[in-house]
Amino acid sequence: MPMNPRGDDPQPGRPGVAMPPFGAVVHVIDDDDIALWMFRELLQGIGAEIRTFSSAREFLAGYRPGPCECLVCDLRMPEIGGLDVQQRLLDTGSHLPIILVSGYADVPQAVEAIKKGAFDFLEKPVDGALHDRAGFVMCRLGFCPASTV
Repeated sequence: MPMNPRGDDPQPGRPGVAMPPFGAVVHVIDDDDIALWMFRELLQGIGAEIRTFSSAREFLAGYRPGPCECLVCDLRMPEIGGLDVQQRLLDTGSHLPIILVSGYADVPQAVEAIKKGAFDFLEKPVDGALHDRAGFVMCRLGFCPASTV
């Protein structure tokens, strides 16, 4: 099987795609499939596994804390929004770094998110800033591939 430039073994069944080391994961929650695709594309260069979820309920039902991870979450979604996800994680004692994104951002929501410990708050459409901020979070957690430094 081919190796990537870092020397990692490719994932089984996906030739040429390397499994991220150290269990590095970026979780992404958005109810818009196009936004999920866009986030995945923007985050590919980080080198972490990208896990996408079309609802907060889906994410929360299966979330298990890992050693090196962050969450990119849409602010406004049906049923459970980004601030509610943040609060539910805090209620369980989780300190998962969160980057909230929204096409309808307003100052009070951004302030509330940051006061509760969100790492950042970005407005849609996001661009390279998402890659940079998620890469920075992962570096602070000890996962620093060459593409994020």
